[in-house]
Amino acid sequence: MLKSAVYLSLFFCLIACASSTQETQVAEKPAQTQIDTTSTIVSDTNSLNPIAITTENQAVNVSKNEPTIATNEKVKPLESPKVAQTTAKNVEIPPVTNPVATTNEPVKTQVSPPTNNPQKVENKPVLPPAPTKVQTTQNETSTKKAALSHKLWDELLRSYVTENGQVNYKGIIADKGKLAEYLEVLNQNPVQNDWDRNKQMAYWINAYNAFTIKLITDKYPIASINNVVAKPWDLTFISLGGKKYSLNQIENEIVRPQFKEARIHFALNCAAKSCPKLLNEAFLPEKLEMQLEKQAKAFVNNASANTLAEKKIEISHIFDWYSVDFQGSVIPFLNKYAPTKIKDNAKISFKEYDWRLNE
Repeated sequence: MLKSAVYLSLFFCLIACASSTQETQVAEKPAQTQIDTTSTIVSDTNSLNPIAITTENQAVNVSKNEPTIATNEKVKPLESPKVAQTTAKNVEIPPVTNPVATTNEPVKTQVSPPTNNPQKVENKPVLPPAPTKVQTTQNETSTKKAALSHKLWDELLRSYVTENGQVNYKGIIADKGKLAEYLEVLNQNPVQNDWDRNKQMAYWINAYNAFTIKLITDKYPIASINNVVAKPWDLTFISLGGKKYSLNQIENEIVRPQFKEARIHFALNCAAKSCPKLLNEAFLPEKLEMQLEKQAKAFVNNASANTLAEKKIEISHIFDWYSVDFQGSVIPFLNKYAPTKIKDNAKISFKEYDWRLNE
């Protein structure tokens, strides 16, 4: 009896153990499935920090670059994909700074800020087109400021004025472009205070004579300068440095009071036959003294302008109109150039002035 009772107890214990084993195996299947799913989620997420899952016999490491390995170890099933909410026993989970998203929304990629050393772009930058040369027209070139030079005026005088001072106005009209160019040079280069005396005087003499020629050629053919207007010397038509002048202003307000030079009257030309002849070259600073002397001597000894004798002289009205410039007595000045010495008490008269054009 006793042996039968022992065998019966062992039988019931085996049945109980078998039943317990079946229940355990049924419970293990969903747990294994849960672990595989969680492992898949973790392995697909590159931004997770390493997670250590500890079981009774083995620890499973889940990291950024290592996929989760499914084992047959008994692991408590996860309640949610959010690792931070796992409450299974014997599972240690470190703090997670970037939890795995449980939604189906695409994972947002964080764009790093630009660095100081960006990668080189493979495509070469497109260079801007080379600048094209600007074509300068003839009119634009002529408006550029030219340096002061009396070369153009000198060429005109040598071409169209004789040694005796007769002017070929028709020739100058045919070459009026050169005259206009020279007048523009004068306009763009007015007298400066730092110029020396000879440079300033040469400028004003050439300007006076060149603009007188322009006055005549603009109205040519005419018989006299007096046919231009009633008072041609008061006509304000001269442009120099943005200012307007008349011939009278240049002569009587600038040249005479500023330079106090009597010989200036033999250099300025009024386009009349009785005027001192127009020099057939431009006045230049370096030659000015010689040129003034040459003009003075030529005019004093010009028989058509002056008749000189020891006791009697018949001279040009220029010595009358501008007597103050000759220090009130013209005889000492004439004696510098006259072949015959004139007495101080010689009788003085003035010749009639011929205003016909000097051509």
